[in-house]
Amino acid sequence: MSLTSGVASLAYEGGASSSLVVHGPAALPILSDSSGNILAAIGCQAAPSSAGCALMVGHEGQLQGSLAGGSGQLILNTIGWMANRQSAGSASMTVGLKTGLSGLAAFLTTHGITHSYVSGTSDSLTNVNVYVRDIFGSITSDDVEAAAAFVARGGNLILGGHAWFHFNSATIGNNVGNQVLRAAGLGVFISTTYVPGETYTVGTEPPSRFTHASYALDALAGAPKNLDVMARDAASAAVTKAAQALPLKLYPAYWARLQAFVNDLTINPTIDTPFNAAADPVGKLQLTIEALVLDLLPASDAHRGAADFPGVVPSSTSPVSKTLSIDGTYPGRDSGYMYANAGAAIWRSTGLYANAGELVNVSLPSSATSAGLQLRIGCHSDSLMKLNSLKRFPIVTKTTDLDQELISTKSAFGGLLYVTVPAGATLGSISVTISGGFLSPMYVHGRDSLADWQAQLAASASPWGELVSSKLIITVPSPLLKSSAAADPITLMNTWDLLMDAAADLEGTSHARAREERFVADRQISGGWMHSGYPIMGYGSGADSFLLVDVNDGNGWGPFHELGHNHQSRGWFLPGTTETTCNLWSVKMYDSLGISAADGHFELSASNRAKRLADYRANENKVMGSSGSWNVWVALETYMQLQEAFGWSFYATIFTQYRGISDPGTDAARINEWVSRSSHVAGKNLGPFYQAWGFPVTQVVMDEIASLPEWTENPMV
Repeated sequence: MSLTSGVASLAYEGGASSSLVVHGPAALPILSDSSGNILAAIGCQAAPSSAGCALMVGHEGQLQGSLAGGSGQLILNTIGWMANRQSAGSASMTVGLKTGLSGLAAFLTTHGITHSYVSGTSDSLTNVNVYVRDIFGSITSDDVEAAAAFVARGGNLILGGHAWFHFNSATIGNNVGNQVLRAAGLGVFISTTYVPGETYTVGTEPPSRFTHASYALDALAGAPKNLDVMARDAASAAVTKAAQALPLKLYPAYWARLQAFVNDLTINPTIDTPFNAAADPVGKLQLTIEALVLDLLPASDAHRGAADFPGVVPSSTSPVSKTLSIDGTYPGRDSGYMYANAGAAIWRSTGLYANAGELVNVSLPSSATSAGLQLRIGCHSDSLMKLNSLKRFPIVTKTTDLDQELISTKSAFGGLLYVTVPAGATLGSISVTISGGFLSPMYVHGRDSLADWQAQLAASASPWGELVSSKLIITVPSPLLKSSAAADPITLMNTWDLLMDAAADLEGTSHARAREERFVADRQISGGWMHSGYPIMGYGSGADSFLLVDVNDGNGWGPFHELGHNHQSRGWFLPGTTETTCNLWSVKMYDSLGISAADGHFELSASNRAKRLADYRANENKVMGSSGSWNVWVALETYMQLQEAFGWSFYATIFTQYRGISDPGTDAARINEWVSRSSHVAGKNLGPFYQAWGFPVTQVVMDEIASLPEWTENPMV
């Protein structure tokens, strides 16, 4: 009997499915989408042959919604297949339903299938052949054991549920469905991958055998060059999905096979010998799997590429033991900051460097072991997995939970050592001892003298070091710290503190920051020349801009721009301004140095500004937003005109007010809120100004601000 006979499609509309991972020897995918995400699968115990099977669908709605279409027919077919497998007619199959599946109960009654509600305990499953339940809610360990025993004695399961709400992949193994599937040995796993709710066509042919994770791994490990492109790509996708989904602790045998798959890998991307992933997709897959293996294994020996990047400390240098006072309190950043990686744990610098493949030991008080602290090895947090040309290994950092009083770990690449503290932690100052690391140069502003700094540079052989203030931390290669650019870190960090205070003034916040922002130089980053976040990343060749080299010639625009992104907040963010409002911070920071914005960026020269304004005025189709003519530099002119008319305090007042209100929620509401609020802060009716720029302001708002004095100096009139 074909499981999909009469099943033209499965509708997941309104209920986004989880992608399933099929990996067991007696498991098969039934339905997959065009991207290789498996939406339905059959899993059976490999032995004995008398053991039962399970149908798994990636959303519980397939058991509860309208069953008149494909999902109902799939259930009927599956019950019939299970009956034939056990040499029993479908009419003699007794179905047990989890309480609450009333729609399915009525559907089965219509089709003459005997059923009853059961609790899921061992006793309740004694007299049923098929047990149907959603696996989205809670479940006890007894229920899991009962389901596993039920399958072992020949019982069958029909299950539906998703797990994409498990945003933390570390908890996915605890998902209700995965507990049942694993305990019963069915070879199917529910992943965190979100598959949009659509109607998916069930093809006349089953999904490619290369969507089966174990088969795919065998094919790739055997003779991948003999596979055609479609098979190779499907197999690569299946293995990648499995590696990302299957927890190492729960599936060590599969992970051992993954490790064997990459053991003989010799690809070593460097600047001189970049790896072309587009030309070698199997090699790219191997690098991807290797990165996942290295990240999840508790400790790894030195990687073949570690000496090239991020670098190693010479063997003639001795490791040290260092006791540090770590600030274990971190309130966190407001989640409204859109591009700042606001939810990230804060990194506490240690001034130590871990060598690749060498053990690092960390001891901490027992009171801190449940606070979510981690040891981070490496500052280069960008993953290059999606890039086609690689100049370094795609992932070179590693984190280890500090959940015991003594932790030993090592990283395949090594790197600067950090203790990370999650938002909400309230530990206060804690004493942490780290041994096995090497001293790295770390200038602490306000603590170290120039002589102290020079002594650190002379004593350290670490390839990376940092300049640290309470407002900003700069991480660059040690040779750059020894160059003339960092010869006077006191003056440099004084300047950066001034700049960071100017950035705080622009948004009307305290100079005392919830966290220091970070700049990290990297050989290659995940996107752009620099990008915002925590840390702000930039290509190594641009690191001199972090050190404010030639800042008066525009070399500061990049870091100022990215810091601006880190200050953009959802509530006042208008459509089409992603690359615009961040530049308010660029202009403000140049202004704080007494440097004209025109010297910061050529687009702000008087002639360029005048031309843009004239062109926009002549445009008969003035539309704001990302797809309109009001965007990037044109939009910045709007904001600049307001600043030049009302001063920087205009924005500080507005941004302060926004922190006291809820996000308006939609672009239209944000536009109207901005027009109204900014008009009241200016004390002028700015409605005609915004309308001249193409803002779709509602008449309600225009009426509300009409009582304000006319802005007679409106530059758009």
